[in-house]
Amino acid sequence: MLRDLAANTGGFAVNSTNAPEGDVPAILRENQSYYLLGFEPVPATDGRLRKVDVKVNRPGVEVRARRGYYPSAPEASATGSARFTTEALFAAPLPARDLPLQIAAAPFAGSAGSMPAVAIAVSIAEPGVAWSAVDTLQIEVRSFDENGQQESAVRETSRWESHPAGAGERQGLVFARMPLPPGYHELRAVVRSAQLNKSGSVFADVDVPDFVKNPLSLSGVVIHAEPALGNLGTAPIAGLVAAVPTTQREFTRASHVSALLTIYQGARGALQPVTLATRILNDRDALVDTTSERLPIERFDNKAREAPWSHDLPIDRLAPGDYLATFEAVMGKQVVHRDVQFHVR
Repeated sequence: MLRDLAANTGGFAVNSTNAPEGDVPAILRENQSYYLLGFEPVPATDGRLRKVDVKVNRPGVEVRARRGYYPSAPEASATGSARFTTEALFAAPLPARDLPLQIAAAPFAGSAGSMPAVAIAVSIAEPGVAWSAVDTLQIEVRSFDENGQQESAVRETSRWESHPAGAGERQGLVFARMPLPPGYHELRAVVRSAQLNKSGSVFADVDVPDFVKNPLSLSGVVIHAEPALGNLGTAPIAGLVAAVPTTQREFTRASHVSALLTIYQGARGALQPVTLATRILNDRDALVDTTSERLPIERFDNKAREAPWSHDLPIDRLAPGDYLATFEAVMGKQVVHRDVQFHVR
């Protein structure tokens, strides 16, 4: 089966060996040089197959291409195709960039007996739009399981009020809250700007811990930055996070950046002290900053069995470059961690 699958997809099978690592160099050589070509077909309604023939003028190149395709029907007018356009954006393999978006998602334990909740922040840029303009933004977020099946959806409407004092590119944050069960999920957000008559989409992955069964777990990391982008209302995430999240992961040394998370101890057993360590590595894997804090039992709420925690990142002491911040909680033999990548200009 492996040989047939490889032959039908242009690959090769590594089997009948106890030393598969010997074929790794060949795999790397095969993947180190390739080109992926695409084109946008002309819509048509005749239902006829369009043949595809790819030719190259370079020897030694292997071409793998579809033999043909059936063109799709022309898209309806904007007034009658809102649903189709939205569905197409959710189904597309890549995000649509007509409207510049960024997303951040952080899971938290729900109240007793309820499902965990994910706090979602989406930043929106409106290039060329004056701050004095009023705009209505429609945001819809859908979650999909590991098999690509849709689980749930939330919708929010936000209004961009006039702000004559603003200058430059208009940017802001909208928020959503989505209950999700423990496990891996893919989030897809679609935002529609009435002012620009454009839509954009952005994707994110989120891993929701089982806050009840796991002896020790961490919420997602919420990054808060000052100066902050303007937000269009935090009501959807009220009571879930202690600070306004940002989707920014690129900062100047003048930025004040803090990381916030919540530590949870499962529903069983006596509460224990937890040690939370923070490590920051640069792009050469060198340790540039580390801190450690011991949280005594008194820091944890007896009923919710949780403790909020925050830490200021030393942005002003970091040289320009890429960094990885790791937040690691240790309770006896239990070790859990969360990672955040960021860049300093």
